[in-house]
Amino acid sequence: MISDFAKEKVFWTQRMNLRLVKFIEKRPNIWNPKHPKYTSVAHRDRAYNEFAAKYGNDFTGQAVKERWTNIRSTFANHLRKIKTSEVNGEEYQVSWHLWNACQFLRKVSRRQKTNSGEDNEATHPDDYKECPSEEEATNSTNSKCKSIAENIFTIFNGINNGGVELDNTKYGKVGRLVTKKLNQMSSFQAAKVSQKILEILLLYDKD
Repeated sequence: MISDFAKEKVFWTQRMNLRLVKFIEKRPNIWNPKHPKYTSVAHRDRAYNEFAAKYGNDFTGQAVKERWTNIRSTFANHLRKIKTSEVNGEEYQVSWHLWNACQFLRKVSRRQKTNSGEDNEATHPDDYKECPSEEEATNSTNSKCKSIAENIFTIFNGINNGGVELDNTKYGKVGRLVTKKLNQMSSFQAAKVSQKILEILLLYDKD
């Protein structure tokens, strides 16, 4: 629901996502099971809090942890799609903006597969949420506004959950343009702007 997403206090721009990945890469105790501190929850939480402290009170250690969990899940999903496409003799193209930055995780994935004979990468259900379907509006203007609201919400939610692709409609283009502008801002500025936009989107959220 749009109302649920509107409760978020921070906006994870592509730049902030990349900063987090680079930060995590330098702390193998979070992602490498071979690290002696890997099982230490205290050390992991300390790292999440350290990153959050860099960017203001609205960034919490819990928010950072959830963001990293989602990023790693998205990376694992792309890996599975690549493996499936190879089995089927097809080629899967990854367009996710964090794909190259997350390549260090492949070392762990390969090591786990070699040691166990199978891929142990954790699986997670997709976190993406679609806007709830609504009865077709009789007013054509309202119908268009709802389409724009749904597309913008979808791409907002996609940013926060690893990225989604919009269809090539004029409404999809609006969503991509808004996202491009938000990603040029600081996370704090983008959060303020996105909250204003979401206030408008809430007008079309009947639930």
